[in-house]
Amino acid sequence: MSWVDSSGNVYITSGNVSIGAQVYDEALNVQGNIRAKSTGHADLIADAAAGNNAGLIFRRDGTVRWAMQSVDGDVLYLTRFGGFGYARALTIDNASGYVGIDNPSPAAKLDVNGDIKASGVVAVGDGGASAPSLTFVSDPDTGLYRSGANELRIATGGAARLTVDANGKVSIAAPSSGVALEVAGNVQAKSSSGGAEVGVDAAGNANASLTLYHGGQPRWSLQSVEANRFLISRFNSSGQLLGRVFTILNDSGKVGVGLGNGVDPTEMLDVDGNAKVSGALTAGSFNLAGGLAINPSSVPQGGHLMDAKVNGDSKAYLATAGADKKGEFVIEGDDSGNEGGQLKLNGAGSNYYVYIDNYAGRFRVVTWNGSVEAERLRVPTSGDVIIYGGGLKFGDSRQAINSDGYALYA
Repeated sequence: MSWVDSSGNVYITSGNVSIGAQVYDEALNVQGNIRAKSTGHADLIADAAAGNNAGLIFRRDGTVRWAMQSVDGDVLYLTRFGGFGYARALTIDNASGYVGIDNPSPAAKLDVNGDIKASGVVAVGDGGASAPSLTFVSDPDTGLYRSGANELRIATGGAARLTVDANGKVSIAAPSSGVALEVAGNVQAKSSSGGAEVGVDAAGNANASLTLYHGGQPRWSLQSVEANRFLISRFNSSGQLLGRVFTILNDSGKVGVGLGNGVDPTEMLDVDGNAKVSGALTAGSFNLAGGLAINPSSVPQGGHLMDAKVNGDSKAYLATAGADKKGEFVIEGDDSGNEGGQLKLNGAGSNYYVYIDNYAGRFRVVTWNGSVEAERLRVPTSGDVIIYGGGLKFGDSRQAINSDGYALYA
């Protein structure tokens, strides 16, 4: 039954009302559009009794597809329905203002259960090491944050680990020092299937270097200079360059030790200073360009030479490097068949010499005056001492020697 009150309002006290069709399954059933219009605010109100939900349900062909509900006035849900059942597509918490997408219990201003795609800019706050701007639900103190103007950092465990500064310089576990990559700690190159390399590639004729620091100061430097020299240089504790220690020439393979700055080796091994060999030392054949030269620039005669072979004969030399071989000392094995080892002392230009040898078991002293070689003293196996030529002189007294080399006693 319906009534009209004194103000012209229509109301019913029982039954349902249908507009546009005779369907009475709801208190008001409208077949068509509903429009709320007013000269002021216009509202469509769903007011539920305490403890009940107020909602707006969207159906298609009688099937519920969407529902917007206010649950006890605390949470607003937009729920989707389908063959999967239903899911909270959108949740808004009245007390916190948190919004959840596909998440019925949002814990942030926007809490999304799933991927996010943005066709524009996503802007976030600066954040910090302990609470990065871009972080992870299960690890909130790990992520990305802005540490300064045009500076980006990565934090793990609430501490800064990697920094990219405004110039693109990268520092790992260390403050930026202005180099392309600064690492505080060890660096390892490792491959599970093949070789592993660490490359230093300089542009053009620039030097490629590897510098070793201690206490913030350079102490050693390994350099490829213009691709032709490899250098090892040392620095003092204040970081001042002391000079080259080691040089290798790329084209010849010559090695220099302790030659100093700007000095290249002129021999296969060129050492400025003392050298010590704990094992065997083998040199080339004896000539002015071979053998072993020791301090050649500091000795007036041109240096000392040591060699082990001359013209195919096994010999050991110790001599000056001049062409006349002054002061030559030779140990050799003669090829006459009877002679054994010789100890030979050469004079100027090898025109005069004296040698001591083992001739068929006899000890001899032989001289050479430039034209004649003469045996001067012999000690045979009998133990006799035989002197040839001249006499035996004691002080002012001279003892004659016979033709057999024996002294004639008065």
